[in-house]
Amino acid sequence: MTTDPPSPFVATGSYPTPDGNLVRPLIDGEPAFRRICEAIEAARHSVWATITFMWPEFRMPGERGTALAVLDRAARRGVDVRVIFWRPDTETEALMRNAFWGAPEHFELLRRNDHQVRIRWDRAHAGFCQHQKTWLIDAGKDTETSFLGGINLNPHSLVSPGHGGGHLGEGQNHDVYIELVGPSVADVHHNFVQRWNESSERHQDDGCWGAGSATGSAVSALCARRARNHARSDSTHNACRPLHRRASSAGGTRVRHQIRRANQFRPILLGNMRSPPHHLYGEPVCRDC
Repeated sequence: MTTDPPSPFVATGSYPTPDGNLVRPLIDGEPAFRRICEAIEAARHSVWATITFMWPEFRMPGERGTALAVLDRAARRGVDVRVIFWRPDTETEALMRNAFWGAPEHFELLRRNDHQVRIRWDRAHAGFCQHQKTWLIDAGKDTETSFLGGINLNPHSLVSPGHGGGHLGEGQNHDVYIELVGPSVADVHHNFVQRWNESSERHQDDGCWGAGSATGSAVSALCARRARNHARSDSTHNACRPLHRRASSAGGTRVRHQIRRANQFRPILLGNMRSPPHHLYGEPVCRDC
């Protein structure tokens, strides 16, 4: 009789590990994106997402259309919809074909459909990929919910559990999201605010889309909730302030306190990092995204 080796577990982190979270695994892309769409359609206040790859041919399940169409419908009924897309650099330009990186044709698509979604583009460290994939519903409200994991918006990830078919799932991706409700959603919220406020392209002519996207900060309402839930120190409370106000005195280079980890699945569950080392600006590019 053999026993499986124990799964690695993170014991400590800059964020505390709160109790009281509800975690629901969503195995494979079809059920995961179906549930995410249901949450977007039920959102009352906001939908904030970070997206790495979004293939042109990808469609949400249930004949909902493109991911942008789903988000745009929420924006048109008054929901605050914001998306951070990864923008590849010259070292990762081979992946541009599968990313919504702000090419001229992407802006033409946004103009043609009069999309109401607010967008910012964000690069990673040179040669790295901003591989984060999160969906945050009704941020800062009592009903806030988050989805996070590893599933990109590509056709071979939109599969059902079991991977049926004549070739038994050949060419399909097997991946997971989690639906997260509880105190740790505040850390997902904090992470989005950090990235939105300090997105690398926000001052570029082609770095934003949508009314107010170039100037508006994602102001977090987390501080009071964090004080109640986590009894944080003063320095941690200060981290709730919009990071666009922070700059170093050396050469005017901004201090980048951003979470640049791929597939925020385990760090968020176990207490995400508030101020990661500055070399954590991305993840090596994946081969099948």
